Amino acid sequence: MFYKMYSESLDGDEGEFFCEVVDGLVVKQLHIYGENMYWATENSCNDPLYDFTDQPEFDPELIDCEEISSSEFLSMWNEALRG
Repeated sequence: MFYKMYSESLDGDEGEFFCEVVDGLVVKQLHIYGENMYWATENSCNDPLYDFTDQPEFDPELIDCEEISSSEFLSMWNEALRG
């Protein structure tokens, strides 16, 4: 499953957080603030300030989020990886 939600950068910029969730755990995450895209997995990231979450448990019923399609997520994910 794939989700998006409101997020703020470490500098207070507004943006969105996207994640892929498998069996209730985040496996990929992506922060987007304007033109800046920060991706992370358990084993890698493109910016240590936006490293992979230390709390990967994810329950969409407890979080204000919106489910998105896999194609929407993967499109942004691939763009971030090309960075």
